[in-house]
Amino acid sequence: VNSTIDIFQEHGSGWKLRKILASDIRIARYLASPRGRCYVNLPTRLKKKMGIVNVRNLDNQCFKWAFLKCRYNFKNINFPPNMQSIKKFESQNADKKIALNIFECDNTSSNLITKRISPFVLEENYQIIDLLIFHDIPAGQSHYMGISNISRMHGKRNCHKKTFCYNCQNTYTKKTFPLHVTTCMNFKPQRISMPNITETGAPVINFRSYYRKLVHEYVLYADFESIMQPEQIQTECTMFMSKHVPSGYQLFLVGREEGL
Repeated sequence: VNSTIDIFQEHGSGWKLRKILASDIRIARYLASPRGRCYVNLPTRLKKKMGIVNVRNLDNQCFKWAFLKCRYNFKNINFPPNMQSIKKFESQNADKKIALNIFECDNTSSNLITKRISPFVLEENYQIIDLLIFHDIPAGQSHYMGISNISRMHGKRNCHKKTFCYNCQNTYTKKTFPLHVTTCMNFKPQRISMPNITETGAPVINFRSYYRKLVHEYVLYADFESIMQPEQIQTECTMFMSKHVPSGYQLFLVGREEGL
């Protein structure tokens, strides 16, 4: 497909689509991932879970303070750290045998999203460290915090103790977990959420917007291009790396009749 598109672009523009043979639509929610640095206050719904240690730091090194340890090698670790720096931190502290996992969420939801799962999370004699990078969207800030109880962040606070699976972010009984993990670890880390069966029965997916399938007499396609202009603007908690500069646009009108 990529080579075919390149051939089209080499021989001009303004191509007209005749028909679509098939389509595959996948929808995902995009969560911006700025680097954690400044202190932010947790929403009440996350505080009540009693599973997060939120260090009130006055600098940009909340990752260091969230880790709650002082005898680890932070040499050549840039702050605020990205995922590559965190991987490097884990590697240069290999003698400490730590498995460092990163989760993230924002003001809009209390569900944790997997950012990084350590390759040593199932190794024996390894200390598992779970950190949360919380994105305060209105303030435009992100902050690292320590997760003291990962099971509480994904389940209910009751007397039934469950074992947490870092790969699919679900909890299992101590009896069923060994069988589950042998299969689950064959896949990449991803939060699995199954639909709930209610009193009315199993949930179903239906289509009602039939008017959107009607063919229009005319369709106007618009294309807008821009150039990424490098910028180096630093504020207290945000760094602007580049700016979109408009470079051109094109409008293309297509009708049902031939010749338009």
